[in-house]
Amino acid sequence: MALILGSLVLRIAASAMSENIQFYFNAIQEAFLNPAQPLRLIVGAGNVYPISYTLGGLIIAAFFLTEFLGALFLGAWSDRSGRKPFIITGPILGAIAVLITSVTTAIWLLLCTRLLEGLSTASNAPATLGYIAEATSHSPRFRTQVSGFFEVASIGGVAIGFSLGGLLWREFGTAAIIAGIPFTSPAFAINAILYLISFVVLWLGIREIRDARSTAKRARTSARASLARYWNILASPRVAEFAPAWIAINAVLGIWFNLTARILTDKTGFPNQLLVGHFNSVQAGNIRAGYALVFILGILIWSTFFSNI
Repeated sequence: MALILGSLVLRIAASAMSENIQFYFNAIQEAFLNPAQPLRLIVGAGNVYPISYTLGGLIIAAFFLTEFLGALFLGAWSDRSGRKPFIITGPILGAIAVLITSVTTAIWLLLCTRLLEGLSTASNAPATLGYIAEATSHSPRFRTQVSGFFEVASIGGVAIGFSLGGLLWREFGTAAIIAGIPFTSPAFAINAILYLISFVVLWLGIREIRDARSTAKRARTSARASLARYWNILASPRVAEFAPAWIAINAVLGIWFNLTARILTDKTGFPNQLLVGHFNSVQAGNIRAGYALVFILGILIWSTFFSNI
């Protein structure tokens, strides 16, 4: 239960961050165009600049680079040395990333925060899935049900995070000096609290699971053998048949999730649009949350019937 709850809070924090960074790009660009924008008044004219959709997309995409590469190695490492340390490291890295984002507009630092966010997911997600697999190894049927609940918590967290992210940005997105600290956006600093809550729940709520047979097997597996195993998986004809469709659908989702928040709230284009720039952050977040809820419904239905077939 603690694993599902902690993962839910972690996903809320991560999706709020992924949404607020898009609003942040708009704010930086607005500050470049408007001398009276609060962000420009705090960081100075030399630290705001136009952010094209290409540049914004590249910064956001950095997340997936470290997630992809990190998951391969951190997942295998967690199999050999225990999963709980990797599960709780994810929220720590996420909290560091949003705190840095809350005080800077520098492109290289924003890029670093996205790389940290990717490592956060790379550390937490594979270890969590491995933990679930080992904890439910006695019952495939139970594993299917728990995996379904985990996916519901993950995507439910995305939906909640989108709505919460829009609310956080409306209330705390504007640059401000708080307790003497010049925050470029206090919303990111507040989001760090969610990461810390997730850390506490996971740290106190789960215990390391050690199955004697699987532990002995992991101890005999070298890093070279793990890489060879990954290569055999990637070279499998079954993977080759499945991967193109899986990559394509995730590319579609990536475009949707990583651009729409900015597009829906971008006020720098043509006025009086019915879609682009027509919404505020809360409305944009709720629209994206509604999209995620469709996924939750599908997973609930699928998880209920999948175990029987």
